[in-house]
Amino acid sequence: MTENSQDNEKVAVNVELGKEIDRSLGDIVSHLLSPSAKELGSLAGDYIGIFADRMRHKRQANLQAALDKTRGRLDAADVEMKDITPPEEEDIHLVLEGMSLSGDETVRELWAGLFAKALDPESGITIERPFVEVLKNLTTTDAKIVDFLAFTMNANADMQRLQEGFAPKDFRNTSDDEKERLDEANRFYYSLQQEAIAAIESRAKLHGIDELSGGAWSLNLLRLGLVVKSSTRSLPTLPSVPGRGADPRQWKQMIDNVAKQMIQNEADTLASPDRVIAQSPAGSQICLEVKLSAFGEHFAEACGLFSNY
Repeated sequence: MTENSQDNEKVAVNVELGKEIDRSLGDIVSHLLSPSAKELGSLAGDYIGIFADRMRHKRQANLQAALDKTRGRLDAADVEMKDITPPEEEDIHLVLEGMSLSGDETVRELWAGLFAKALDPESGITIERPFVEVLKNLTTTDAKIVDFLAFTMNANADMQRLQEGFAPKDFRNTSDDEKERLDEANRFYYSLQQEAIAAIESRAKLHGIDELSGGAWSLNLLRLGLVVKSSTRSLPTLPSVPGRGADPRQWKQMIDNVAKQMIQNEADTLASPDRVIAQSPAGSQICLEVKLSAFGEHFAEACGLFSNY
């Protein structure tokens, strides 16, 4: 028998075994849910055994996928295995367990980022327990939002550095040639800004973030302390002040209007954000209703979202 034929037989056996396990699970669940189920203890024992086998294989696959991503990040950062700084044994156990239980690729990316950072002797990142607890409680949507918010912060930081490089040393004493170069630099900066906005919008669509609405998407992120609501509103503009000798009722009306605006602003601040990306009043800018909190930024950095790997 050739090696290929043996491999084909193994694949066929594995496929048939998987189908048989699926059929067995279906039968067991049907019996467990049946009011007239008999020998429930025996059936439950069989179910637990089959379920344990399936979970073991699934966890092994999850762990291997996460470790492959970790190794890829270390390779990208030119960190060799002989140079890694192993975390504490208990911390390694917590990370490996979390990786094995994570069936979502986006969340696994964050686990891999944290592990890679902790192994990198130059990162200064350690496996902090709050990071582990957050990762264990993240949903797929949560992880995508965190990645998106970190992506926008990276884009903003890049544009800020470019803007500082374009600014003249002294605005009051610029020659005509310097002004011309500044105008050209501003046009170039504007084109880069539009590219950055397009990249952010593309990232939002990739993660399905542009379609989120209703506020429910933010509840877990707020509970975990990863995001805060952006301050998109300012104090109300005072209306025209009544002149001398004006009717006192005009003054009262003005004060009442200002108070109502301030109360509404406070209510909007306390309410759950409706969308991740709000409608920008400028039209050509990205306006976010939420941003990473100080802890969220620390978490994103620890997971490698603010670096090249």
